[in-house]
Parts: sequence; C-alpha cells; structure tokens
Amino acid sequence: MKRSSTLNLALAWAAVAAVATGLASVPAFAHHASPRIAAASVVAPASTPAPSTSAGTQHASVRPSQTAVTVRPTVTKATVTSRPTATNAPTARPETAKAVAPKVAPAKPAAPKPVAEKPAPVRTPTGTYIQIGSWFKPIVVANQSQSAINACGPAVVWSGTLPGLGSGTTWLAGHNYCGFAFWDHLSIGSTLTIHDSAGTFTYKIVSRLHLEHQGGTAVGIKHDDLMLQTCTSTGTSITYADLVS
Repeated sequence: MKRSSTLNLALAWAAVAAVATGLASVPAFAHHASPRIAAASVVAPASTPAPSTSAGTQHASVRPSQTAVTVRPTVTKATVTSRPTATNAPTARPETAKAVAPKVAPAKPAAPKPVAEKPAPVRTPTGTYIQIGSWFKPIVVANQSQSAINACGPAVVWSGTLPGLGSGTTWLAGHNYCGFAFWDHLSIGSTLTIHDSAGTFTYKIVSRLHLEHQGGTAVGIKHDDLMLQTCTSTGTSITYADLVS
C-alpha cells in the first residue's frame, strides 16, 4: 500500500514537471511591443493525509487530487504613440524679397546754350593817324611840345609837317610807357601807313639809331622821310623809314 501511494505521488509530480517543461519550451519574445506570457502558477497537489487505520479495517487508497493547470498568456498591449517633441524653434518662413524700385539717375541739367559773343566794334580810324598792322594812333601836330608827348595820347609831330602837306622829314614821338615802346622792335623792311587829308602814304623801315641819353640836341640825327622816336630803359630809340608810295 505504501509503495502504491509513493508511485501515485511520483506520477503526479511527473505530470507537473511535464507541464513546467512545456511552458519552458515556449519561445521568448523581445521586450518591445510584443505580447508577454506571464509565468504559470503551478499548484502542487496537496497530499491528503492518510486516514488512521485500525486493525481489521480496510485501507483506503490515496489518490492524488487532480489539479487543472490553466495557462493563460497575459497579453500586454504596447501602445506606441509617436508625438513630435515641441521645440521653441521658430517656424522658417521664406523671406519675401522687397521690390526695390530702380534708381533713376538725376537728369543732368541741359548745358546752357552758348551765347554768341558780340564782336567788339571795329574802330575805324578817322582823321589823321598812323597805322602799323592792326595798331593805330591818331596824330597831332604840336611842334616842340613836351606836354603833348607827356599827355600819353596821340602820336605827336615833334618836327616837320604831315606828308602831302609839305616837304622834308616827318618826326613823330611818343613815350614807351604810353604804348609806343614796340617802335623799337619793328623789323627792318616792315611797312606802315600814315593817313591824312592829303591821302594814304606808305613807308618802309630802313634803319634804327640808339642814343645813350634821353633828350638833348638833335644835331645830325634828322634825316630820311619819317622818324619814329621813343624812349628805352637806357636812352632813346629812333627808327627811320622811307616813303614807298
């Protein structure tokens, strides 16, 4: 009888071991959102104490109580909610290019129209005058008059007469600082004219004389048809000319 009870108990434990072995053979899942199987609780069969026996009493057989092992996998629903993490980054907005009006260069003021300059009135000499190129001066007859020369006006007839009004040498004089200095630089061979009431007379420069003094006697210096006398920085210049026509 004791052997039979031991055998029954061994069979019960073998059944439990078989269940446990079956549970152990279930493949494990990854720990992420896959369902998990909770460990099955195994209830060992309670051993029923053997009833006390007395002599002559038939022994009752001890049977292990059958325990139903129910394995229910616990399914855990893994809910993965993917939500973007809010950040404080500013929302990128495309910059709107501001339309810039093209700059227009300021209009340059029109150049003033050139004003035609009025030509200087051409003075037409009248009366009695001497002309050398475009230069001319009136002639006044004032024999031996130093004051007439100092007046810095017309060329003065110091001696003689105007051409056409008599014979002899016409002697004209004027200060260098009164506009007659260039007489000393007239080229030999150049010409000039004298205009008077008798007509126009042309003369040709033929020679020049330099005196180391200003003023004094005129002995031996008066000759030819025309004399032009002016001062220099150191003395006196006399230019001689002959009547051509």
